[in-house]
Amino acid sequence: MNEQEIVQKLLERKEITFAMGQYWLDPTKDDIEQIADELIEKNGNTTTLEIRDQLRTNGFFTTQAFVSEAMTELTDEEGLYDVEDAVTRGKQHRVFYEADKLSDRQEALREILRELVDSEIHCRCGRH
Repeated sequence: MNEQEIVQKLLERKEITFAMGQYWLDPTKDDIEQIADELIEKNGNTTTLEIRDQLRTNGFFTTQAFVSEAMTELTDEEGLYDVEDAVTRGKQHRVFYEADKLSDRQEALREILRELVDSEIHCRCGRH
């Protein structure tokens, strides 16, 4: 089999894509999970945009929509991640966390809120 035949077979099997003037590997859901885990380990959370960009850096071609669909499956069907809605610069997106980390983060935020409310109550009552 020559190089052109190999490329044609890979294209037919949807293992590579020709985009932006070059051939790219097509990521699997496992590839997306691996990158998501690496980014969460490094940063504490991740977004589909960050995952897509890292996949492209690693030689994969994908769209953010494909990554979003895979992350929804990994979150809803497999329970690997927890997700929060967020808004950055007026644009809504989802932030993914390791499944057991979200409740810890939420509890920490609740504690901060309790402390703020308590300090506000003390200030209003004249106690400092």
